[in-house]
Amino acid sequence: MPVLVCATLTGCVVKTLPEGASVVERLDVIGAEQVDADDVEAKIATAETRRLLGGTLAGVPVLGVLDSLSVEYGVFDRYVLQRDLERVRRYYRSRGFYDAEVRAGRVIELESGAVRVEVVVAEGEPVRVGDVALDWPGWRESFEAMAELQEAIDAFRALPRFDEQEYERLKARLRRSLTERGYAHAAVRGQVHVDLVRHVATVRLLAQSGPRCTFGPITIQGLGPIPEGPVRRALGFEPGEPYSSAKIEAAHLALGDLGVFASAQIAAELGKQGAKQRSVIPISVLLEPSKLRRVKLGVGAELGSQLGSHAVLGWEHRNLLGGLRRLAAELRPALVFFPTRAETLFEQPPTRVLPEARLDLHFVQPGLPEARSNVLLDAGTQIYAPTSISVPAKVGDDFNIVGYRELDGSFGLERPFYVRLPEATKLYVGQFIKLRFDDPFSYNQPDIPAGYERVLIPHLETVLWWDLRRGESGEPDPVSPRRGFYLGTNLQLAGGFLGGDADDVRLRPELRAYAPVTKKLTLALRATVGLLFPRSYGDTLTEPPAAQPTAQQARDLQILSFRALYSGGPGSNRGYGYREVGPHARLPFLSQRGPSAELLPSGGLGLWELSTELRFPLSAKLRGALFIDAGDVTRSSDGFLQRLGEPVLEPEEGGPAGGRDDELPVAVSLAIGEAY
Repeated sequence: MPVLVCATLTGCVVKTLPEGASVVERLDVIGAEQVDADDVEAKIATAETRRLLGGTLAGVPVLGVLDSLSVEYGVFDRYVLQRDLERVRRYYRSRGFYDAEVRAGRVIELESGAVRVEVVVAEGEPVRVGDVALDWPGWRESFEAMAELQEAIDAFRALPRFDEQEYERLKARLRRSLTERGYAHAAVRGQVHVDLVRHVATVRLLAQSGPRCTFGPITIQGLGPIPEGPVRRALGFEPGEPYSSAKIEAAHLALGDLGVFASAQIAAELGKQGAKQRSVIPISVLLEPSKLRRVKLGVGAELGSQLGSHAVLGWEHRNLLGGLRRLAAELRPALVFFPTRAETLFEQPPTRVLPEARLDLHFVQPGLPEARSNVLLDAGTQIYAPTSISVPAKVGDDFNIVGYRELDGSFGLERPFYVRLPEATKLYVGQFIKLRFDDPFSYNQPDIPAGYERVLIPHLETVLWWDLRRGESGEPDPVSPRRGFYLGTNLQLAGGFLGGDADDVRLRPELRAYAPVTKKLTLALRATVGLLFPRSYGDTLTEPPAAQPTAQQARDLQILSFRALYSGGPGSNRGYGYREVGPHARLPFLSQRGPSAELLPSGGLGLWELSTELRFPLSAKLRGALFIDAGDVTRSSDGFLQRLGEPVLEPEEGGPAGGRDDELPVAVSLAIGEAY
């Protein structure tokens, strides 16, 4: 019955075709060799029908509804196709193929009643870039700009063929080089002469810089309830300073980082065309505030390392007491149905309901100690049962269910920097002092088992990252990037003068890179390395724990469970369970079954992970990814280097490297998700 109701409710939005219309089942561009066929298809109106998973769900009971909901029909129109042929010819010309011919637009009727469209092209010989000359009378006043202009021209001259889009980008880059150095009225014009016989394009560029300028009065409109002072300070420039378009672009990013504007526009008032060029440039800022107060409510369920349900209650104010101070609170109550897990769903029914809860507070004071710096204060507390507890097949009333009462906090300073290389990029620096305290307790017994102790870990944390990710439009896009890279690192120093139970150094750099393969495919790469160097603990961890660990080894393993490096799960190696990659041991503080207890993830001191994804659209909102994940976690900080050169085969109990698999963990899979 529930399935029937679902199909009935969704049937009202199933997409249908206009009466008498033909579906374009497939569109092929034949003869496209030097230009990507996907790029050609993107420039024309005729499009092939797109279905979820290529239409494999069509006709499948229940699941066929998903196909009907997600299908994007490509409707065939003969007159549209005729205009598309001219669009293809014009597109090839813009890419430097002046001899390109569109020889046919074939329409093939299929047995299903749909049609297949073939666009046949003959590309011909491309036009290469010949001489590129720049005429700029004012180069002596800005010799540095002249050097940058020449570098851009040399890069354009090295292109394999003349391209109108690259030509426009060259002119924009030349103008930007001048406006960044104070020439607000800079203009770059050009002429292109194409020799169709020799297939050579000769380019002549004329640059006019105008006077050097300064920033004039700054007018801000649309603030609404938002105070003006923090916004002016975030702009990063004041009247009377030398004009720079780079400063304006950085101001755009800074206003976005304030988190209170739905849109922000900054315009330089250059004056009317033909009028005398002013040297003082007024700046106009037009803003549209977003909602300053937000409430978040939600419920969910989990079936994995545990069976449970949870709720989310959140509240946020982004202008608390004025000054753009931010305060956010979030409460996550949960119920865990112990001891049922995904792998024991039918063998271990729930015998007890364990309450869990987490409360987080987040406060941001912007503009301290200077305009673009923020002071952050975080505090949190939670009660939880560790998901890595070893649970026997049959849980009796005498089984001691251990949980933790946790307090954690963070205080620090963050500062974004905006760099032009050559696009505006964001460099983030954060320095924090953090504290974590865990106190074990029993859910069902008067006392906790032997081996559990309180753990106090204060540490310093430095966060650095540099984001150069760009979306389809070329704008910064960390959610759905098409090109660029992200480079970040996290450095933690625990113990020392801070005291506590852990004294170590923890380093984890990460690199992510993106490149478009075709119009629809994006290649995404991720590489990360982790190193942990214990100083006050860990001497007993160079060898696998014995069946009966010593008191010192048990204590080392407990501290390591909070500080160690782990791999496996949805955020790392997706082919393995949560923390399942790497060293395993009998952990006395998580197991109550003595020497026969199962092996549990104990973490390691060295880690590497590599991931390769091929991302592609499945429909308007759904995205798919074919990925390969690989990684390793070892008991020593340099052990993974040895295993890279000569992989070590480890027994079930773990050896010096600690793995319980007989090969390096590698996973290949297909993931489907919705893009928002």
